[in-house]
Amino acid sequence: LANAERAVYKEAAVHFQRQIENLEQRGRETSHILETQTARLLKLEDELAALGSEKAALQRKCTELERANDLAVQEKLEQLGVIETLRKELSSMEECLNEAEKKHNNEIEAYHKLVEQKENERTALIAEICALSRAKGPLRDSFAEIQHRHG
Repeated sequence: LANAERAVYKEAAVHFQRQIENLEQRGRETSHILETQTARLLKLEDELAALGSEKAALQRKCTELERANDLAVQEKLEQLGVIETLRKELSSMEECLNEAEKKHNNEIEAYHKLVEQKENERTALIAEICALSRAKGPLRDSFAEIQHRHG
């Protein structure tokens, strides 16, 4: 019986020894996996921190660009306002110029009519003087009559 117990004990000891070795192997593998995962986690944390810094920098840049865009839009709106004001002034000036041109053209037309009227009066006066000189009448009386008639 003692031999049988020893054999069972020896068999159990071998079995337990194998289990211990298996557990130690699994422990080493698990430790290796844990170390690998820890290293990957640290790397991911570093990458996440870098991405966070990059995100913050990009957000600052975005804010700067938005401010610059807002200023550019405001400047363009101001320029559009100035352009609109200048267009209105130009339109007003063109209207004034057109009115002045019409007035000037009317004055020229009136002057031409007056010149034409005076030319007709002069021609009539010359014709009358010529007619009187042919009639051999007194010129002084004729001039006085002509002045009286033509004002």
